[in-house]
Amino acid sequence: MAESALGFGLLSASPPAGADSVYADDFTAGLSPTAWQLISNTPLYSVDATAGALRFSKPADGSYASKHVGVEFQPRLRGDFDVAVDFRDASINRLDGSPGNQIELRVFVGSQLFVLVRSDEAGAGHNVHVWCDPPRVWFGTRSATGTSGRLRIARTGVRLRSWLDSQAVHEGDYNGADATIQLGLQNNGTRDATAVSFDNFTARAGQLLWPERFFEDRLDGPQFHPSLVDRGGMFALANGEARNTGPRHYVRTRFSDYNTLEFLAEVIYAMNGGGGAGGLFFGLGQADRDPAYYNEPLYSVFAIDHAQDFTTFQGTAVRALPASGQPQMLLNWAEAGTLSDGTNALRLIKRGDRLTWQMDHHYDAAAGFLPTYSDTFSLTNLPFLNATNSHLFFGTENSPTRILEYRVLPLAPELSVFRTATDTVMVSWPLAEAEGWVLQATNALPSVVAPWPIIPPPYQTNGANLQLIEPSPVGSKFYRLHKP
Repeated sequence: MAESALGFGLLSASPPAGADSVYADDFTAGLSPTAWQLISNTPLYSVDATAGALRFSKPADGSYASKHVGVEFQPRLRGDFDVAVDFRDASINRLDGSPGNQIELRVFVGSQLFVLVRSDEAGAGHNVHVWCDPPRVWFGTRSATGTSGRLRIARTGVRLRSWLDSQAVHEGDYNGADATIQLGLQNNGTRDATAVSFDNFTARAGQLLWPERFFEDRLDGPQFHPSLVDRGGMFALANGEARNTGPRHYVRTRFSDYNTLEFLAEVIYAMNGGGGAGGLFFGLGQADRDPAYYNEPLYSVFAIDHAQDFTTFQGTAVRALPASGQPQMLLNWAEAGTLSDGTNALRLIKRGDRLTWQMDHHYDAAAGFLPTYSDTFSLTNLPFLNATNSHLFFGTENSPTRILEYRVLPLAPELSVFRTATDTVMVSWPLAEAEGWVLQATNALPSVVAPWPIIPPPYQTNGANLQLIEPSPVGSKFYRLHKP
């Protein structure tokens, strides 16, 4: 007997050279996808990084809705830090709408937002100030009319300080959590044409923690892995687990192109009664909270496992939320009352355009993942997913549901195993995907996690495949690929 295995390895993304504590970017090489992620809520803005700066611009439009564009610096900043960026050729005059137009250097430290703003706003005119949320208050407001300047925010200990050019704007004591940095342009309630160029960005920190597309987080530290973002700052980590302390929110990957990759994502969680809460969400997409549908993850496809005492529905389902207030049921694994609380695991496996969803009800680490349910459908059924909104995520609300482990791993090449007409066994896998993988085999699956014996290379090449041919075993034999 033989089986093909996923062969889970772990890869690391290489940060730019010298990125252990200092990073500088003058955008002469364009917008680096390693360092920056574009963020926007409208296609109205143009983004140009071809002329030695990063320029955002938007023509006048017909809507007073809040509109923004920006970039997020991919590494988190740990410890003391100092970030600064030049802006120039700014056009933010408020002509049509309120409150106004804003150029922003944003810092998120935990659940605290600290924004250095150069704006033109109703009641204040052209000014510079700091916006803090909480408590959603302006600080340090003074007149500022220049269309160029340097924005700077620094932290020492828990104290944040800010400057426009050499003049201080506001300082205060906040917290020492890892920091996330964004640069942005915002039309806040206006229809105006706006524009700004950013240049000469610098970031210095005790550590720059670069994200990875493939990673594991056993939640044994004070904060999430640098590849994850707690968007609402609602999760508390302690004792090797994460628990939401507030309303329904989602933790998602910093990278947003998982629809283009092959991967295995897995969450292990404990559910012990929900007190009426919905349970656990796990999936792929934008993971915005949709107020029109119970704050479930918008522009996403996801599994939702309901706690045993959730009165509306019990069990596990997979659905999509491609538009606000418009859920689509895709899979329904269990009817009411058929699942009970305990430790469970969910997996999402993407190979080609296939999405395979699996659940191990009453997961046992010693036995490994054993699917209770497994179903597959095509990514082509989800046209709303693209390379800018395909984050991997999980989420809960304030309930006894606890996240124990989360990982995103690359898939091994797919194995084919069959018996030949000459009573031998042929094991083959694609040559194009084979670099770094070695074949392993065992005659019995161990009851505990243990290394498998390696069948060392070289392997035979047969057209587009690598292969191994060996005599048929007596009894069972299991094969898998492993990346050391």
